[in-house]
Amino acid sequence: TSANLQEWIRSKDMTVAFVIKQLQYERLVLRTVSGEIKVDSQNVRLNELRGETPQGVLFGRGEGRFGPRQRLDVEAELNVDGIPAQDLLSSREGDTEPLQGNLSMNGVMQARVDADNPVWNTLSTAPHGITIKVLNGRLEQDPVLTKVLKILNLPAVLIGQVDLNQGGLPFHSLTARVVAKDGLFSSENIVLDSPIIKVTGAGTADVKDNGLDLALAVS
Repeated sequence: TSANLQEWIRSKDMTVAFVIKQLQYERLVLRTVSGEIKVDSQNVRLNELRGETPQGVLFGRGEGRFGPRQRLDVEAELNVDGIPAQDLLSSREGDTEPLQGNLSMNGVMQARVDADNPVWNTLSTAPHGITIKVLNGRLEQDPVLTKVLKILNLPAVLIGQVDLNQGGLPFHSLTARVVAKDGLFSSENIVLDSPIIKVTGAGTADVKDNGLDLALAVS
């Protein structure tokens, strides 16, 4: 059980360095993954995590702090540079990629694991949030932008130049700084720079009820 596993971990005091030649999560394949795990009676730490893909690299660290009643407070920091965004998104074989481009991201995420609350409801960031940037990409099947494009009649205006139904919306950059508190994510500076349109936005997303409140300015 989870409780027995935590008790076993807390009874140990050890340091383990590791190197993995290849690690795969969904469609993201990392090569030469390395790091160090330290365990004592109060914490489990993952230090100096490093992984590579053919296009980019990621660095990270993590810590789990044992609390009362089998609670575990988790904090993870991740820095990503140049990894394909589509490799981080779950997609069935043959499905259209919702987001393509070279992803860079850095920030700290915190959560609490216990029996009283779903972990998603406890997700929070450090005060400065998480910085996200996607360069030289395409955006497809986004319900918000699809409505905006139809209102602006862009599919008809761009006939013969860009096929939004087949190739999606090309963009130079998509950037945002996201702050989260107890499962509520917010951003005040979403910016999409495309050769077709320019979009700025702000809003919130609540993972507890899958709610989205977003305002966009488009030119």
